[in-house]
Amino acid sequence: MLKRLWICLSALAMMLLPAHAEIVVVAVSGTDEITPGTRLATGQAINLPEGAKLTLLSQSGEMQVLEGPYSGVPAAKDEASTQNSDVAGWSAVLALVGDPDARSDVMGASRVTDGAFMVPPSIWHVSVDSSGPRCTLPDAVALWRRDAGQGTDISIRSSAGRLTDVAWPANEHMLALPNEFAADGRMMVSINGELRDLALIVAPDDLPNAGPGAVFTWLMEHKCQRQALALIERVHAGLNLTD
Repeated sequence: MLKRLWICLSALAMMLLPAHAEIVVVAVSGTDEITPGTRLATGQAINLPEGAKLTLLSQSGEMQVLEGPYSGVPAAKDEASTQNSDVAGWSAVLALVGDPDARSDVMGASRVTDGAFMVPPSIWHVSVDSSGPRCTLPDAVALWRRDAGQGTDISIRSSAGRLTDVAWPANEHMLALPNEFAADGRMMVSINGELRDLALIVAPDDLPNAGPGAVFTWLMEHKCQRQALALIERVHAGLNLTD
C-alpha cells in the first residue's frame, strides 16, 4: 500500500514539475549553418565559429546572445511567463522569426543590401508606413516613416485631439507628437494623401526599463510585430533598448 502511494506521489510530482522551455533562434549573423526560426531541442549543443553570433529567445521569455567562438548548451530557464502558457502566442513568435513571408507581411519590402528588414531604429517608433497596431511609450509618441526624401504635411486625429497640416520636413524620419497624444485608442494619420488607421497601445510605466524578453513578450501580446522585430535587431546588435 505504501509502495503504491509512493509511486502515485512520485508521478504527481513529475506532472507538477515545470516543462523545459523551448528555445528558438531569432537572429543570426556570421554563419550560414543555422537560420532564424530554428528551434533547439532541450540539451542541444551549439558550435559557433569566431565572428558568428546568435540571438536566442526562450519560451519562458528569456533572451540571450551567443558569440563565437562558442561551444555548449544554451540554458533554458523554466520560469513561468505569459509566453510559456500561451501556445498561440508562441506560435506567432515562431511564425514571425522563422517565416520570411510572415516578416514580409509585417515589414513590407526588404533592403537589397543585406536582406534585413527595414525596421524603425527605435522599438518605440510608431511607423506610419502602414495601418495596424502600434505600441508607444507612456509619455511620448514618435511617428516614423521609411521614406524621408520629401517634406510633407500630415494631419492627426485621436481621442487626445486633432492636429492639422503639421509640417514633416524632408530628410527627417521621425516626428515627435505632443505628449498628450500618448493615449490608448485609435489614431488616424493622413500622410501624402493616404490615411493610416493605427491602434495605439501605451506601454506600462515600468515596461521600458524591463528586460528585453519581457518587452518582447508584451509587444507580441499586443500585436506590435514590427516593433518586436526592431527589438530583436537591437538586442542582436548589442544596443540599448531605451535609445
